[in-house]
Amino acid sequence: MKLVKPLNLFNELLKKNPSKRGRFLGLCINEQHVDLAVSDPDNLYAVPLSVIHRHEGSMDLMADKFQTLISEHNLAGFVIDSPYRTNSTRCDSGAIKNFIFDLLITRKFPGLKYTFWSDQIATKHMDFVVEHNVKFILEDLNLSQLDPKEIVDKFAAARLLQGYLDCVHTSVELDKKADFHK
Repeated sequence: MKLVKPLNLFNELLKKNPSKRGRFLGLCINEQHVDLAVSDPDNLYAVPLSVIHRHEGSMDLMADKFQTLISEHNLAGFVIDSPYRTNSTRCDSGAIKNFIFDLLITRKFPGLKYTFWSDQIATKHMDFVVEHNVKFILEDLNLSQLDPKEIVDKFAAARLLQGYLDCVHTSVELDKKADFHK
């Protein structure tokens, strides 16, 4: 695995043939679990995928799960919650650093690239989506016994990945406009 800058990860993907581009996996890591989200095939939208409980086994077993996800979803890279920010309530910086280190020493992902992103750089659109999905889950599906905070936490990786996708797409569009006006 190799750490790259956020925009470089996306630009490398754009250089590939569109039929071979792949998708991104968003990871929000804490001591108890890893929330996962995956981008759609066009890398426009993030969708919550699952939660892996960290006590389920060794890092080798978790790495095997990631290898399965890589092949199932044609993953091109990981977007991981940044351990270099402050005031996060969802993800612990020590847990993130330890998780990445443990994942690196498995040596199971030699060609895979990853980047860090902060869920604090999220969009208003994602806040709207999360709020309305939670409302739908609680009210329309008659699941009022669920805790709204727990549900919102399940969207942590999707929020992280959606913020990344929105930002890199905006950056690419701005670059295209700047090139056009030259």
